[in-house]
Amino acid sequence: MGVDCRRQNATTAIFGVCWFLFWTGFSFGAHFFTRLTVGLSTGYLDSWLTITALTICQLLIGYTVLGALLLVLKRKNRSSPPVGVRNINLKLTHNIYSSAINKLEFLQTMSWNSAMFLYPVLFILFGAQGSLAIHISLVGTLISGVFHITYTVISTCVILKYTSTIGHATCNLLKRILVAIFFFLLGKTVISSSNWVMGMIMLIRLVIYFLPDALIPIKGW
Repeated sequence: MGVDCRRQNATTAIFGVCWFLFWTGFSFGAHFFTRLTVGLSTGYLDSWLTITALTICQLLIGYTVLGALLLVLKRKNRSSPPVGVRNINLKLTHNIYSSAINKLEFLQTMSWNSAMFLYPVLFILFGAQGSLAIHISLVGTLISGVFHITYTVISTCVILKYTSTIGHATCNLLKRILVAIFFFLLGKTVISSSNWVMGMIMLIRLVIYFLPDALIPIKGW
């Protein structure tokens, strides 16, 4: 009994670490290709124009990918009982299978509405710049969009299944630190004094979360 329990805990831990690495990897890829695209802009207004257009493209790519994922899930729901799929439900709505589909449909709707909201902003920036020229990489935009929606789905439908909301926020914080370290190691980020200060604050938050009893030995804290 004890051996089986330890084996199950080890399997769960490995499973969680693997998904966390996937989450971090897709997040890094999304930011990497986003930076490549934004780096093509040549001026202040051009930068905002590129960022707005890139965001719209990413939202529409997310809308399309989520639509395809929903088709697969709904088809699977028609052809087999909803067992396994239930594991991707959110913490607060994991009692029924349809909650996973509802969550993805909500993300898809928000992606579309956000993209539509940004279209007027895009035209305003075009008017302010006085030109319809835009510097954007379609390949970089496509890859960053796919990576963005992938790590969002992993975050929403997998990570939250195995962690609390506070644990999810902590994992997200650790992910952001790792992504920043990767960019630094690649020479894509210059470390400034403000980076060090914010980095220390994030590390302190991580330590407080993981070692609360050692740091605050007062019962109830």
